[in-house]
Amino acid sequence: MRLDDTSDDGTRIAAIVSFFPDLREAQFHTISGGWDSIAVEANGKLIFKFPRNAGARSALVHEAALLSLIGPQLSLAVPNMKLHGDPVQFSSHRKIPGAHLLSDQYETLPEEARGQLAKTLGQFYAELHAMDTAKLKQAGAKLIAPWPQETALRAKVLSLLPADSHARCETILARYAALDPDPLGQIYGMFDCHGWNMAFDHTAQHLNGVYDFSDSGIGPLHQDFIYPAFIAPELALRIADYYEPISGRTLDRARIVTLIGSYRLVELAAKANNPTEVETMRSNLLNWLSWLERAQPYGQTL
Repeated sequence: MRLDDTSDDGTRIAAIVSFFPDLREAQFHTISGGWDSIAVEANGKLIFKFPRNAGARSALVHEAALLSLIGPQLSLAVPNMKLHGDPVQFSSHRKIPGAHLLSDQYETLPEEARGQLAKTLGQFYAELHAMDTAKLKQAGAKLIAPWPQETALRAKVLSLLPADSHARCETILARYAALDPDPLGQIYGMFDCHGWNMAFDHTAQHLNGVYDFSDSGIGPLHQDFIYPAFIAPELALRIADYYEPISGRTLDRARIVTLIGSYRLVELAAKANNPTEVETMRSNLLNWLSWLERAQPYGQTL
């Protein structure tokens, strides 16, 4: 049986039950928002991921192999994925309890909870970046895709933005073009650690785990810190404060700020011809520029 993006809920549930007959009477809930996979939740306790196409299927195999290596070395919970079918049709793992952590929810957290979240993620990043990249490459970890050149970004994004944002965007583009290779080299990173991939207990105000390592790979160390900025830019910088004494590395915060802004431009350029998504990417960038106006001293650097 070949499952893909065209399969319906009944077909996916039938596939699950064929491997897990004890779930025949389970309550199933489909989560279809993922880029690479459609997820099905069973009884609020198990998650099954169905890749949308052949490329996503290959990525799922690599993700499971990587998680089997990194999971035991991390303090923070990540999925313990099992693959089912030959060729692989879907994966399963026990759900990490918790929900997404979004920007407006972060804003309501007290200072103590914000600090604890940054500390937990600082530890997570330090442990992840200390892993043996050679072993992870053997398990399927790949170099993350490079971003477009500054000239390509400029050609696509400026026409999509209000005129009063152009000067700041030009500064970001110039800083991005001037970046040397990462002074701390390359590491294995998640490169997707944002609030939509977190299992956060909003009652206890505690991060229980992170998931979705399909975009993980080998890449520039500083770049891995940009994704928590989708929750709040200040969170990315708080994480850096905790990361340094644990890892023994000194981070360049101005570089992180430049990369956060550059990535907003990269995403906008990627969706320039997609009318259903370009507005979201434009809002992400303009919200970032608004934060820069208020932030000190980081707003003064761009």
